[in-house]
Amino acid sequence: HIVRELQKRDPGVTEIRALELHPYRNRLGHDIKKPIVSVVADITEPESCRTAFQDVSCVFHCAALVSYNFPADTDRLHKVNVTGTQNVIRLCQEMGVPRLVFTSTSEVTLVPYFQHGFFSAVVNQTETKAACPDDPS
Repeated sequence: HIVRELQKRDPGVTEIRALELHPYRNRLGHDIKKPIVSVVADITEPESCRTAFQDVSCVFHCAALVSYNFPADTDRLHKVNVTGTQNVIRLCQEMGVPRLVFTSTSEVTLVPYFQHGFFSAVVNQTETKAACPDDPS
């Protein structure tokens, strides 16, 4: 959705880099007016990501692992969501990226409904229902 909105709304964007575990695919079927560079990398391996951070003005960090398994693989969740995010922040600092937008995941807003967390209550659930602003400024 971010790629679609950048394509549609921001005339200042000249290139979009999509850093993903698999090559980027336009699953929404939106118009592609600005070039999209697909970077296949893993945020848990920062050196694989370095080229995606070169000469960019903003990074949208949406990468995350959400687990519905019980018990959850907390080591993997930590590796992707905590260490991976630390890697993204560090790369932004090293490469001089002036802006980082961190979207986080539902994993950080879930409060265990029972003591050991099999069911969860969602906190601030209305945030995900916010509409895109009409004014791109």
